[in-house]
Amino acid sequence: MWESLKEIIERISERPGPLLMVCGVLLFTFGIAEGIKYESWLPLTDPIGRYSAIAGGIVVFLVGVYFAKRSPAPLLKAEAYGIKIRTPERKEHIEIANVTGDFKKLPPEGYTLMVLRIYPDVKRGFIFLNNEVDFDLANKTWSAGKCELGGKVDDRRIVGAYLVGKSGRALKQFFDDATQLHNATKKELEESTGKPSSFLPVIPKMTTDMIKCDEVLVYRK
Repeated sequence: MWESLKEIIERISERPGPLLMVCGVLLFTFGIAEGIKYESWLPLTDPIGRYSAIAGGIVVFLVGVYFAKRSPAPLLKAEAYGIKIRTPERKEHIEIANVTGDFKKLPPEGYTLMVLRIYPDVKRGFIFLNNEVDFDLANKTWSAGKCELGGKVDDRRIVGAYLVGKSGRALKQFFDDATQLHNATKKELEESTGKPSSFLPVIPKMTTDMIKCDEVLVYRK
């Protein structure tokens, strides 16, 4: 219970809008109830003081509403979920990575844990390697299965574990559709010309709701 209460307080404190709204409600209630009458701890019998508290509560609440509408929702804090990559190991030379890891808490509603292949030598461009991972709740582990690194021998790759929200999943769907269409055209072009053609370029930039949990640098074997 205390952990849940602590989490609620932390989320409220991250945004000034909700925090001001809570303070406004408390101040308004304080004025309506004529202070704290229990054992005469903090009574508020003066009408001017009461009305000032009520009016002040309303003003603070409305200011909170204003900030709540203007400020964006806070991004997740990855450390709260304790998602780490166990395999592959850092600087390991591999061709196909069996990606597994550990976690403390499951991803929150609206987010999915995904594995990315990141290209550190191409301005950190990336592609998605899976739709989602399998969680073992009893052992607090997860697995994404076998993921190909691509490229040629000694190419550097980063295997990344990211929490991906709605915008990130939409980006993945768009890229998957574009890749399918491109590969079909690529195959036809290669058959007609007898020459290899290029793959679809990697994704150059992540969406704001793609939250890094862990990354491991590896080398293509």
